[in-house]
Amino acid sequence: GNKLKTLPKSIGEIDNLVILSVFNNQISFLPDSIGKLDNLVHIWFFNNQLNTLPKSIGNLENLVQLMVFNNQLHSLPESITKLQKLTYLWAFNNQLRSLPLGVGQLQSLQYLEVFRNRLTSLPDSICDFSNLNILHVSNNHLAGLPECFGQLKKLSVLYLYNNRLTSLPDSIGDLNNLEHLYA
Repeated sequence: GNKLKTLPKSIGEIDNLVILSVFNNQISFLPDSIGKLDNLVHIWFFNNQLNTLPKSIGNLENLVQLMVFNNQLHSLPESITKLQKLTYLWAFNNQLRSLPLGVGQLQSLQYLEVFRNRLTSLPDSICDFSNLNILHVSNNHLAGLPECFGQLKKLSVLYLYNNRLTSLPDSIGDLNNLEHLYA
């Protein structure tokens, strides 16, 4: 809750940093040195002016939470697909037009919240999530869902409302753990 516009490059030298919480500021980019924070578990960078995330974010192999909602992100770097411990990805209320093609490689991901963006489709790899519990993609421009959608066996909550969907894939009937469907 300050008026920070940048972080110093030296932030990457804080070896023991576990939580990086810089929200409600005016930061438009993160230094590449953030990728050196090996012990980082939580990034809370919501309510800023982020346009992009550095590719080096993919080096944060202990990252569990990535909260970058309420920014100006147009894309997420493909390098985030390397974050094998990532459990929470909250990137809602941005300008995202697509998700990384390999997003399904995030095998620990349980919560994916990308509502209020400009997504026109979801990559087929989304069906590779083995632990996804909540998928919130409402208020986008989705015209359809991948046919393989029924492979999301642990999905219990699905938000689809306010998109351009004209039908749902037949495989949706295979979502045996689905408890809440908001379409």
